[in-house]
Amino acid sequence: MNELWQTDLTELMLPDWGTHPLGSVVDDFSRFSIVFRRLRNSKGDTVQG
Repeated sequence: MNELWQTDLTELMLPDWGTHPLGSVVDDFSRFSIVFRRLRNSKGDTVQG
């Protein structure tokens, strides 16, 4: 547990609000989402930091 993670980026479209990027980190062993966050944007510096 807590040795191998996967990341995923997607965009959520909300009517009248526009598109919002979402990022998540999932633990491979437990399959639980460790982090799930709305991002300001999906540019490299936001995703890496």
